[in-house]
Formats: sequence, C-alpha cells, structure tokens
Amino acid sequence: MDATNDKPQLVSKEEEEEEEAYYHRTQDAQLLEVIGDFGPSKKSIYSLSLALSYLVYNARGRLNPKFHHLDIARDLLENDPELKITLEEAWMKKEFKDVRNQMVKSAWNREYTGGMHRLLLDNINAMTQHRDYAGFAAIVQSSGTGKSRMVHEQAKLVFTLPFNLRNEGYDELFVTPYPEPDNNVRQFLIGFQDDSNARNNIIVFLGKIYELAAKRLGSLLNGGRMKRQEIAECWHDYLQVEGVRSTFYQDAIDATKESLGSNGMGGGTQVTMNMFTELLKTITEHTTDEAPDDNHVKVILYFDDAHRLIPSSDRWQPEINVLEALQSCLVSTYTRQLFVLFLSTVSQLGEFAPILRLPSSARTRGPGVLQAPITELPFDCSPNLPIYPYLYKLDDLSKDRFMAQFGRPLTEQSKEIIILLDVRLLLNYQQHRDITIRHEDNLVANHMRMIYCIPNTRDYLRSSYSSEPILAEAAAKNLEKYSEEFEVILDALQEAHQSGLLDKGAMVGLVARLLLTFAYDRAIRDIYPKPSGRPHYSRGVRLIDFLKALFCETWIDAIMRCTPDNVSSKVTLEDMFKDSYVRFTHFGKVTDETGTTTEHDRQDVDIMIPVLMWNKELCEYVMTAICIQVKQRIRTGDLNAYSIDQRDINLFPEDCISKETPREKSCEPVRPYISLILELALEPPPRIHSNLTRKTVSRTGQSAQSTEEGDPRSPPTKKFKPDHLDAPSKISTDKGREARYYHDLHPRYNIFAYGCSSTVYKKVNESIRYALIRLLHTPSFLAEHPREDSRSLDAVRNMKPFWSAGRASYHWLQNRVEGFVIAGSMEDTDALAADDVADHGEET
Repeated sequence: MDATNDKPQLVSKEEEEEEEAYYHRTQDAQLLEVIGDFGPSKKSIYSLSLALSYLVYNARGRLNPKFHHLDIARDLLENDPELKITLEEAWMKKEFKDVRNQMVKSAWNREYTGGMHRLLLDNINAMTQHRDYAGFAAIVQSSGTGKSRMVHEQAKLVFTLPFNLRNEGYDELFVTPYPEPDNNVRQFLIGFQDDSNARNNIIVFLGKIYELAAKRLGSLLNGGRMKRQEIAECWHDYLQVEGVRSTFYQDAIDATKESLGSNGMGGGTQVTMNMFTELLKTITEHTTDEAPDDNHVKVILYFDDAHRLIPSSDRWQPEINVLEALQSCLVSTYTRQLFVLFLSTVSQLGEFAPILRLPSSARTRGPGVLQAPITELPFDCSPNLPIYPYLYKLDDLSKDRFMAQFGRPLTEQSKEIIILLDVRLLLNYQQHRDITIRHEDNLVANHMRMIYCIPNTRDYLRSSYSSEPILAEAAAKNLEKYSEEFEVILDALQEAHQSGLLDKGAMVGLVARLLLTFAYDRAIRDIYPKPSGRPHYSRGVRLIDFLKALFCETWIDAIMRCTPDNVSSKVTLEDMFKDSYVRFTHFGKVTDETGTTTEHDRQDVDIMIPVLMWNKELCEYVMTAICIQVKQRIRTGDLNAYSIDQRDINLFPEDCISKETPREKSCEPVRPYISLILELALEPPPRIHSNLTRKTVSRTGQSAQSTEEGDPRSPPTKKFKPDHLDAPSKISTDKGREARYYHDLHPRYNIFAYGCSSTVYKKVNESIRYALIRLLHTPSFLAEHPREDSRSLDAVRNMKPFWSAGRASYHWLQNRVEGFVIAGSMEDTDALAADDVADHGEET
C-alpha cells in the first residue's frame, strides 16, 4: 500500500515563508518607530531593556507577556548575555526576527524548578495497568502551565520517545516555537484520507520507531552499562543534538514508506510488538540497577499538541480523526511496559480523551479502565519562593517583578467581558450542563483558565481561575474602559445568567463581589488622575477611601464615627483605621476541611478582605480583615444574630488574644476588625405580605377571610418585573452606644447595609439598581416553563412538583378553605412567597 500523502496542501511552503517575512517586517517597522535607530547611546542596559519591553508588547501575546515589564526584561538580559548580543545585532540590522525566536529558547533552557515531573512519573507508575487500554492518559491544562517542559524533564527519568505536533513553525504567530516541532512526523500523520490507510501506516511507523531506537541506543551506549535513569538521560541528550531528532524520525518515515511499498503490508501488529520487545531488551542489556517491578513503565511516548490530529477547520489539521487511528494502533500493540501521554489545552472530553472511542472491532471494555486526564501542573514555582515575613512593604507587592513570581508569569489579553469578570469575580457556573462544559473548554483552551479535576467519567470538569496577580491586574486594566459604563458589565452578567451559564444559587455572592470590586477600582482611579497615567490596580488604597468609594455619601459620616460594639472604647473607625490599606484585585476560594460551622449552622464569613493596619514590613502581626456576610432575605435580619465574632473564625492567633499577657505589658498594638453585613434584600410587594398573614392565620386554626376581588388561591402568572421589588435601603452602625460585652481584646466595628440602591451604594443609579435586582432574582422553575398561560401552569402545579395554597394542589379535596395550608412550616411560607414573586404580577 502506498504511504505517500495525496492530500493537497492548502498553503504552499513559499506562501508560509512570505507570510512569516511579512509579519516580521511589519513588527520591525512598528518597533523602530518607537525605539529609533541604534547608536552608541542605546547600548545601556536600560535602553536595551526598553527595546525588549516594546518588542514583547508589540508581539501582542505571541511572546511571554511578562517580559513587557521593564524590570523583568532587564533581568532577562542581565542573565542571558547571548540574548543581549542578539538584541544589539538585531537593532543595528533593524531586523528583530532572531530576537523573537531567541527569547522563546532562552526561557525554555532555564533550570527547571520543582518536582512535578517526578510526581507525574510516580502517578503513571501508580495507575492501574493490569488491563488493556490502561496505559494511556491525557494531560489537559490551559496555556502557560508548563505541560511541554514537564514531560521534557520527565524524559530524563525514563526512556522517552517524544513527538511534538505543534503547527509548522508559526501557527499564524510567525515566531519559531522552541523546542522545534517535529514537522515531518506531523505532516506524515495528518496526510491520510481514510482510516484504513492511516492505521496501516501508523502501525508500521511505530514498529520502525522502536526498531531504529533500539539500534541507535545500542550504538550510543556502545556496550556500556549504566542505571536506567542514566540511560534515559543519555537518550534525552542525544535527541537534543541539532538535527538528530528530525533525522531519526525521517528515517522511520522513509522506512515505513519503503516497507509498505514493497509488500503492501509492512509487517503489521505482531512485527511492531516484536520491535518494541527488542527495544526493551536493548535497555535491559545496558542496565546495571535492578529492574523495577512490572507495574513500572520502561518506555514512555508522548504526543504534544495531540489535538492537532483531530479534524477541524484549521488549515493545519487532518480531514479524518488521526488521533483515534493512532490510539487504536497503540491499543493493538499495548504492553504494561509502555505508557502514552497526550498533551493538549483542549478538553473535548467526548472526543479527545484517550481511547474513549475505540473502533467497532475493539473488545468490550469494563468500567473504570481508562485513566482520568492529568491536570496537575506546576504553579507558583518561582525560584525566589518562598518569601519571608518582615521583608516587604505594600509598595513592593504591587511591583510586576514581585507579582510575576506567583501562578503563571503570563497575562491574558482577552477583551471579552465575561472572561475578564471571571478572572476577577470568581464566577460560579452551573455544573453538568452542555453550555457550561463548552464554555469552560473554551476558557481552558484559549483564556488561561485552570483545570483542577476531570473525573473518570470525563463528562465534566472542575476548573476556575487560580490566584494569579499578573492575570488579575491585566483583567482590571482591560475592564477599565467600562468604568463609566457599568451597565455594560451588568448586561454581560445578565446574559450569562439568563442563558443558564451562571449558578443561580450563587448570584447574591457574585453581586456582593461585584460591588466591592468596582468600589475598589474607583478608589484606585481616584489616586491616579487621568493626566498622571494609567491606574495600577495592585497598588492598594486606604481603607477609608475604599469605604467612601463603596457607600453613599449620606452614610459616610455615620460609618466614620462608629465605635466598637464589643469593647469599651470611644475610638472611631476613622481614627482606628486612618493608616490602614486594602488591596485586592481578585477573589479566591478558602476552604476549611474541618467543615467548621456555628451552632446556628450558618456560615460566619462569606468574603474576607485583608487589611494592612500599618504600612510596615508585612507579617501576620500587622494584618487584620474586613469580615463580610452576604444575605438575601425577604425581611431584614437581627443585628446581634448576624454579627461576626473573630473568635468563631480564629481570625487572630491564640497567642494574640491570650488573657495571660496583659495588652499594656506587651509590645503588640490593638488589632481591630470590621464586621460588614450586606443584606441585599428584596422586599416583596404588599400583596405577598397579605398572603403570608393569611397563611399564618390558617395554621393557627382561625378561619381565613375570603375576598370578592377574585380567587387568591390561583392568581394569574406574570413575568418578573424589577419594579415590583423594593430594596429597603439603609445602613446601621454602632455609634457611641454602650458596648454589650467587654471580654474581647479586639475591637469590632459593625456595619449593616440593607438593600442595593443608590441610597446605600455609591454610583448605583436606577438602571443599575434594576439590573442588580434582576441578577439577584432567582425565579422558580415555573418561570422557565415555555407555556406561560395560567391553564398550562396550573396543569404543572397539578402534578405536585410542590404544595401551595390553591386549587392546583388541592383540587382533590371537597372542603376547600381559602388560603389554608395542610402541612408545612413558616419556612415553607417563605418558599411559597418567593414562588409568588416569580409567578405573579400586575396585569399588563
């Protein structure tokens, strides 16, 4: 059978080269307009750093964006003399292509930090491998997390055959990737036009790879013996020699074509398995240490950017599912000594997960055979970590050099509002819905969202944006354009809410985070008047300024003058926190694995904002917090019931609150905290109150009054209208009131905010208020029913999805009493009232 590639090429090599040349010419011209021609005055490290910074910026994310920051660019040049020389020569020639390519290589060749490659190998060896199809796994994670580098380093631990299937050179970015992709292998694999031809070629190709690897390894070792890891590292270094890897794979491709051309069969499955056995024999013969047990893999294959083998509209990808054909061939030659990894940013779980779809001839598989995708990748792995207390001040934390140490040192350039909000507000998505899976897949593949877990079933994933200061700063700056158009932000959230993307049960927390974040942003922009430059959101602001940006001016004086309610003190909030700062650009989830709750089984703190009490070197002893509870109820809550006590949440360490050390004899100053209760309450219309009263009376056995205005048991159903809900807007504080108890060492400043209108929050006009109410409104499932007429909805109620007062639930009962409820509690009444709010309204 002919192995030649008949598939017509969509783009010729000459066209690719011209596209690349055009890209570099355009980029060079734009760069030179900014930095000018090279001269003696431009040889300073500052000028070179500035040029490199602009070069990265103009690349628009095609190079590692962290080097756009001047101090980080300077670090790179100081630590990489070769790149510095390359930059000077490029500047003199006015051609910067070599610099762009050299930067990628420079970043790759830095010393690897961390032990994730060892963890990966340990996990592989621990996986179930006593059944077929178990020696395969996908590594699926977003860009910039070090997938390629991790398996590259793992290849120094175990004998590895690496295949880099990235697009040929440029992928429309025209910056040569490093390490260079195996173009000949990718072109060979994507060139087949039918499954049968693909399988025949691939099975022979694998055999030739094993055969050639055995021969070249034997020649490389030349009879010498060493430990298995040393053999792996020797082979790894051999493939790094320029031209060796490309020639090795080309020889295997040529041998495949020759074999298939001579007899039309090429040897098939058994020959390939024999060649793999020969490779194992060669490794064993040159090994001095004892062989690990049978569950330890001896050879690893990995395919980087494996999604390139799945059909798509991309000009570089195949017309058939070559990945499936490749996996089928690997299954047919499977042995426990072999493990195969597929790397990708794409989580097309139904199609991409290894061996999810075997050919119809494959044997039936039992449950739990396939390996769950691997998502554990390096994070927070700067060589400068860990950091130590007492070394940094607030200004140090806002510097790019400091922030780049955490998470991935990349910044996201997306302008899509919902993605930017996700980075900053920690959006909660509805689980197990198709729209959510597609959305999260897109975020992981294209917008740097992190995958934490893909279960064995592969039908959903757990993902989020981790705490990455650089990423959050970039998102804040991209959202800045909407600072005077808050409605645009709310429209984006409302669209996601109505589409079923956002978790409806988590909207109250989202609205609270939204109000807090954009108040913080306003306070930051007040520090940076427009003529002075662009705001830096990681800088932090005075706590007093943050509160003034959050709450309406009407209440600011009362808030500033409030005093502690748990100790005998007349020190006002304004005086106590006059030197304090807050700094938050995004939110992260906090968990307590002990599952601590209070005696009322309620969560004590929903949001916690760190507060730097004094601008000193950072350590625990200069920190406190704003502890926030977020509520959404029909009636306002009791102040005492929802006050936050720092002792319940262990806000301060034990040695800080010990009564055995009198405060006046210690050097530790008083550390207060703020308890902030946000009641984002929706007040129901008067009609609901009357319904509540009637139902309560009925429970006590008294007769409910009937009305001649119509049957209240089955009122007409209408769409939700925000003007039917009024937020009782006010703020309550403790000001000059006698403290209720005196046994706490930490003064608590209590603030209660009710409602979400302009009388409470700053910059909330009527249109914004209505938008917030729409986000807070959680309709019953009847509001989503496609047929909204009263007869259809009564038919649904008649099926008893819930019990409510009215004929729909009690049509079967002869003795009807107006508005009565057979069984239930007052909690049921609240639920019914919420259903009434969703279903009832004024006639239009």
